[in-house]
Amino acid sequence: MRPLIVGHRANTLTKLRLYLQLGVDAVEVDITGSEVKHVTGIKPATLREALLRRIFFPEPKGESLDRIVREVVERDVALVVDLKTPEVDPRIFSSLPGDGSVTISSKYHNLLRKLRPELEGNYLILASIQDRPARPAQVMADAMADGLSVELSYVDEDLLSEMREAGGLTYVWTVNDAEQALTLARMGVDAITTDRPDLVIPALKSGYVRNDTGRRLYRRLTEE
Repeated sequence: MRPLIVGHRANTLTKLRLYLQLGVDAVEVDITGSEVKHVTGIKPATLREALLRRIFFPEPKGESLDRIVREVVERDVALVVDLKTPEVDPRIFSSLPGDGSVTISSKYHNLLRKLRPELEGNYLILASIQDRPARPAQVMADAMADGLSVELSYVDEDLLSEMREAGGLTYVWTVNDAEQALTLARMGVDAITTDRPDLVIPALKSGYVRNDTGRRLYRRLTEE
């Protein structure tokens, strides 16, 4: 069984509809407070940098969560809601269907612990990590989560084995290389979050990635 394919950062209707057209199994949206919005957490070092960022790299305005939920429900696609701040407006949950089709993730594990009693039975909960903990299943348990959402660089066979033994899910982000997606699928991850479902979905369906000149150059430029 192939992993779920999750369209990454579908904060606008344009991106959301593109992902739906490409046939993803789920889409991810970012929630900052009460808004559909991504935050980097990295503040500009100077006033000049702040102004240049505002002018030349403005954050795209997110769609309303209600509108995104309507689009997703109509297409029978699952939704992953990534909570980007340590506090969240509880009213956002009134916009979400409580039918088991929604997954809540966050790097703020204390927030997940607080939310768990309110979300019991209605949502999957994932603790997001960007490291390789010695005991990943313990991280999941401490956050009162159902699994981990792990940055690609930190996924290995031992982590996946421990998560399976503990009955936890493993979602991996952000995978934009078809060959990496194939490797992760063979390792048995539960879901792959990607900006490029146009590359990842065909590769997983066929089990094959064409190794052309462009791909070899891409691999050389992106490998560490």
